[in-house]
Amino acid sequence: MVEKFSAYTKFMIIKHAMMHKDVTLTCALYGVSRTSFYKWLKAYRTSGMDGLEQAPSKPPKMPNKVGKAIEKEILFHVAEFPEDGPKRIYYALKSEGIHIGETGIFNVLKRHDLTKRKDRMEYAKDPRHKSKKRKSSPSSYAHLLDAREKYPGYLLLQRIDYIGNFDGVGRIYQHILFDAASRWAFVKLYGSKTEIEVWHYFEQKLVYLMKTFKLSIDTIITEKDTAYTPQYLKGRKLEQLTTQYGMMHHFIPDAHDELFFDLNQYYDELMNAFYEKQVALGHFNSLTSVERLLQGHLRQYNFFTRIKDGPYKGLTPAKVVLNKAVENHADLETLPLWLLAIIDASNKGDPHED
Repeated sequence: MVEKFSAYTKFMIIKHAMMHKDVTLTCALYGVSRTSFYKWLKAYRTSGMDGLEQAPSKPPKMPNKVGKAIEKEILFHVAEFPEDGPKRIYYALKSEGIHIGETGIFNVLKRHDLTKRKDRMEYAKDPRHKSKKRKSSPSSYAHLLDAREKYPGYLLLQRIDYIGNFDGVGRIYQHILFDAASRWAFVKLYGSKTEIEVWHYFEQKLVYLMKTFKLSIDTIITEKDTAYTPQYLKGRKLEQLTTQYGMMHHFIPDAHDELFFDLNQYYDELMNAFYEKQVALGHFNSLTSVERLLQGHLRQYNFFTRIKDGPYKGLTPAKVVLNKAVENHADLETLPLWLLAIIDASNKGDPHED
């Protein structure tokens, strides 16, 4: 049987328990028995990350041989996403903590005559396979549903979308980072999928904000979309950042509407208030011009648009973050002058004063 948690995930669960000083709560949140938790803790204290790796009972004789449990996971994925080949399946399984190489995945597909897309499409149409599709349960994330009642950094949501192909600009891909409590939004544009560098942008924007306002991020939820999962998992940046800053990270399908409600609502507003409006005005003539206009739109949203409901009703996203920064004893006098000017203008309610 495939172990539910990877070594990295075990480490983050241990870190969560130590940070909150509550093993019982942590075990309940992540569906872990206390016995398993203390077993992992002992292994980590004895051997570090190596102690959290699942030791095989004996060295594998065939490096590309796939066990029955992982083979079922591969076939489940084919039934749900028949358009995906070995590479996408590899990243999809990796996002769930299942580590199996592309060659092993290809061998499973070959054994079941599923190496060709048309064959996978037929496989997915078979009712016998459809009935076996996994149903993801939101119960594991129930504790995050009240994120808007919490504090900035309690829950960060992110997604990547293909916006469209615009005359004079070309393709536009959009990465959104959205704080569930403050509704603060960061948006980065790219001209092609291969250019997307999620964690570089995260460091550039979020880490800077965290340090400036003395904030921390507890949990990041990434909308799981097989078309973009590789952009989050390529390299080891995700593991390095979440370990360094003590953050939990989960991939969740957007079917979890309650979790993604505010992010989806913001996305719709962005499409209507920004893209459709600017295209109609004919303001798009290069990706640079789109980015410049978008930054102005984001400044207006984050610093001057008031939250309409919830515990922070009447405040702007920036005000919610600033209030938390003051609570954390951040030295706001050290902020860059341009940021101080925007904050001052937002306090006066003047979006044109900067």
